[in-house]
Amino acid sequence: MYIDRLKLPNEDEPTMLEAVNACNDPDVFERAQDVCNIVRAGITPMRARAGTIEISPDAISRAQQSNCYGSNIVLSEALEIAKVPHYVAFANDHVFTIAVNNGSLAHLIDAHSPDFNGNITGAFTQTQLMSVPAQIEENRRAIAKMDSSFVVQNSRFNRSFEELVTVNPWLSHGSEMERLEKRPINERKEYFNHILTVALYNPTLGRQIIERRNRLYLFLEGGKYEAAASELHFMKGIYPEVDPRNIQKAKQLGSLVLHLAKKGDNTLAQQVIADVSESYEGIPNINLALWPADQLRKIGVQQKDTEFLSKAIAEYNDILDEYPRNRLALGKLAAAKSVLAKIS
Repeated sequence: MYIDRLKLPNEDEPTMLEAVNACNDPDVFERAQDVCNIVRAGITPMRARAGTIEISPDAISRAQQSNCYGSNIVLSEALEIAKVPHYVAFANDHVFTIAVNNGSLAHLIDAHSPDFNGNITGAFTQTQLMSVPAQIEENRRAIAKMDSSFVVQNSRFNRSFEELVTVNPWLSHGSEMERLEKRPINERKEYFNHILTVALYNPTLGRQIIERRNRLYLFLEGGKYEAAASELHFMKGIYPEVDPRNIQKAKQLGSLVLHLAKKGDNTLAQQVIADVSESYEGIPNINLALWPADQLRKIGVQQKDTEFLSKAIAEYNDILDEYPRNRLALGKLAAAKSVLAKIS
C-alpha cells in the first residue's frame, strides 16, 4: 500500500490513513471530495509524463509529490478505504478516478487537478455509464467516450476550454501545442477534439495497470526491452491507451517490437504484438486494425524474413475483408508484397 506510508504536512495532524478512516459523510460524493482533499494535502502535484519518474510507495513517501499517476493511485486506495465506489480512469495520458452512485451518477475526483472535480454524468451518455459494470465483468476493462468540454464547464475554473487546454493538454486531441499557441485564443476552438476515449477499471486492477504502464515507459526509456515486454504482457487485452489519435504511443510500442526482433527474440516480439493487438479488439478503427500487420511487415523488412512478410500479407488481406478497398490497407499490402518479391 501507498497510503500507510504517507503523512500530512503538519506534525500535529493524524497520518493520511487515520484521516481517511475518519471520513464518514453519508453523501458518497461529499465523502469522496473529503478524501481527495486529504490526499492532495499530503502529495504535492508535479508535471511529469509517464516513464520519467518512479511510481512506488517508497518513491512517493520520500518525495511527498507525484504526477497524476501517483497522486490518483493513492487517491484510489483512499477512496476504497472510505468505501467510495469508483473506477480508475485513463484518458489521453491522464489518470483520474470516477466516483459512482448506483451506476447512474458519476463525479470526477482527481487529487492531482482537483479543480476539475465535480459531476460529470453529462459528459457520458447514460447508456455508456450503465454499460461500464458489464464491460468490466466481461473484459476487465470498459471503454467509453467522454466529452471533456462538459468536464471544463462543470469545473471550478473560470476559464475557457481553449485557455485550459494549453496547460491541461489531456483535455483535447488537438493540433501540436507549439503550433496552437501561435494562434489567438478565440481562433483555437476549431483545432480541438474534446471527445476522449476513456479506459475504466475496477480499483485494484486499475492501480496495477497505471503502475505497470509507468514502468513500461521507464524500461523503454532505459533500453530494458525484455522488462518492458513483461510489463506489457500483464496488460494483455486491457492496455489503457486505445485511442487511435495517440498514434505516437503506438509507435513507441512498435519500437519495442523492433528492438526485440533486432536482438533475435522474435518470440517475445510476437508476444508484444499479440498483447497489444488483443487490447485493440472490438474498437473499430483502421489504424488499430493495421497495427499488428504493420509490425510483422517491419520485422520482415528488418530481417529480410519471408515468413514474417507472408504473415503480414495474410493479415492485410483479412483486414481488407473487413475494410474493403481501404486505400491505406491496400498500400501497405502492396508494399509487403513488393519486399517479399525482392527477397524471395
